[in-house]
Amino acid sequence: MLLSLNTLPEWGMRWLNHVPVAVMSALVAQELFTTDGHFTNLSSNVEWIAALPTLWIAI
Repeated sequence: MLLSLNTLPEWGMRWLNHVPVAVMSALVAQELFTTDGHFTNLSSNVEWIAALPTLWIAI
């Protein structure tokens, strides 16, 4: 409602376009790198088996 009265500058609109990607990346990284709130060793992390081919296809 506050932003509906004003228009954002072009740089602000470009910046807001990156927010969903940044939030999704943070959520996925949290799931891949932590287990029970602690950093996990990448060699014993089973989720990487699925994440790496998925990332390869996405790129």
